Amino acid sequence: MQNLEHRAGATDVLPLNECRVIGILNGPELFGHERANITVFESLRSCGAEVTVGVTQFANESSTIRAVERLGFETFRMPFGSQWSKRIFLQQPAWLLKNAARVFRCSRVLGQQISRLRATHIHIGNPLVYSYIAPLLFSRPEIQLVYRMGDEPPVGLNRLIWRACLTRADRVVANSEFVRQSIRSACRTRTDIQLIYNTVSEAGGSPANTKEGKIPFRVLYVGQISRHKGILEFVNAAITLCKRNYDCCFDIVGGSRYTLKMERLISEQIFNSGFSSRIRMHGHVDDPGGYYRDATLLVVPSLFEEPAANVVLEAKAYGVPAIVFPSGGLPELIVEGVTGWVCKYKSEVALVEQLERCLADPDSCHKMSGNCVEEAIERFGSDRFARLWSMIYHNAEFALTSSGQGRQAAWRS
Repeated sequence: MQNLEHRAGATDVLPLNECRVIGILNGPELFGHERANITVFESLRSCGAEVTVGVTQFANESSTIRAVERLGFETFRMPFGSQWSKRIFLQQPAWLLKNAARVFRCSRVLGQQISRLRATHIHIGNPLVYSYIAPLLFSRPEIQLVYRMGDEPPVGLNRLIWRACLTRADRVVANSEFVRQSIRSACRTRTDIQLIYNTVSEAGGSPANTKEGKIPFRVLYVGQISRHKGILEFVNAAITLCKRNYDCCFDIVGGSRYTLKMERLISEQIFNSGFSSRIRMHGHVDDPGGYYRDATLLVVPSLFEEPAANVVLEAKAYGVPAIVFPSGGLPELIVEGVTGWVCKYKSEVALVEQLERCLADPDSCHKMSGNCVEEAIERFGSDRFARLWSMIYHNAEFALTSSGQGRQAAWRS
């Protein structure tokens, strides 16, 4: 049986004119999970599918809803509840009853929308969403469920929900080889997992648009201002390099209402270091394209097992190589020494060492610019992404794809 990736690369996008998809997003903040699934919805629409998006109704200011509606998608509201947490339920038993009530309310709302839209597919991105629509899905077995999995399997009570979701799903898609292997380890009965990496817009640059001659050397961090994302390691490394008098500056892009305390802590740390003019925090930015355009290098120092990171792909489109920690699926997005580097360890020391090597040979970063844009198009381009997703929704026969490392070797061969 042919590899899906190879087949998709050799064929045109399969038309999805008969597909009427309801995509469901429960997160009010526009983080990587929400952005990645919205990109899937855009690709499905470009293939001819009708796509309507269910979003949470309990968010007065939702960047997710704004983003979806700005792209022209029809939306409807769903009354999602909280996470399923034994600790919370023991402390506040009423929350269990509220969640149970919202399971049936969400299922009722979704059932009404399925009838109204004559939906053929439901697209979800996490088991929490599944938990609130499970009764409806089991009563409507003719509705195809597509589960795009962008995180490791959950633990505890949520692991049981996740397994039920895998059982009901007609298609399961992982966004990295790391995630796919984690599914296999946690649920050995489900082996038909398709791998589709996230995509990136190719509008950032071109192979001829190198960053040679960019002064000073600009190091960029884009992401959540959270401990698990390695922001403290990044800031500490930046302060260390400034103290060593390297000609470089650092930009930090990101922030939300959930990370205000950490943002204040980091801001104070930078101010007290005396390097506020060289290490700058820019807060949340809807479109960080300008920062990618000015950057010499991106750093993604995730301490947790990051399944995949959209920022690495976004940077590639602008010709920016990345330094990443050996976390989860991040190494899959880098061709070592060609489009970036993987640190030996998840530590501030390892990050400083790799940054010093780059600062000692800035041309190594500048010369990677063309490689990055080329890889963004060939490995992570929107055309390839649309072809693969059209095959998933077309119910095309597919087989397990090769590993991420194998594709890296093929790309450079």
